[in-house]
Amino acid sequence: PPGLPEAIFQLVRRKIIPILAHPERNHEVQRKPQVLAEWIRLGCMMQMDAGSITGEFGRKCLRVSAQLLRLGYIHLVASDAHDCVQRNFYSLVRARREVENNYGPEWARRLFIDNPQQTLAGELLIQLPPLAPDKPLRTNLIQRISAKLKSGG
Repeated sequence: PPGLPEAIFQLVRRKIIPILAHPERNHEVQRKPQVLAEWIRLGCMMQMDAGSITGEFGRKCLRVSAQLLRLGYIHLVASDAHDCVQRNFYSLVRARREVENNYGPEWARRLFIDNPQQTLAGELLIQLPPLAPDKPLRTNLIQRISAKLKSGG
């Protein structure tokens, strides 16, 4: 959004660390995910919606969320549970499982436990490094089973 870099700069200057919620659902970020790099460099933290990781917001959010995680642009994962009826906290469990299966337990711990705790304590967050482009993502159980069945093993 126009003016966001200046707003981030002004907040950080006042020792306030902004956290941008669900950037993966922003149309500009969906078109050009690398725009987050500037905002992160300025001091903004990124919080992804658990439902985006599990596909609850559609394929585009699912694809962009995987890309942002892979780039190391995400600092926190949270629910978008404004209430317990339409959106709930169960997506956190499923999303954590997906992150563990695809990125490893260290990433899941940092995104779902360590960084949220550090946020509440007012401490700096741990930024995850991007995955090497040549390093394949871990596949989830269904993908592994499907590949095994296709190969006849």
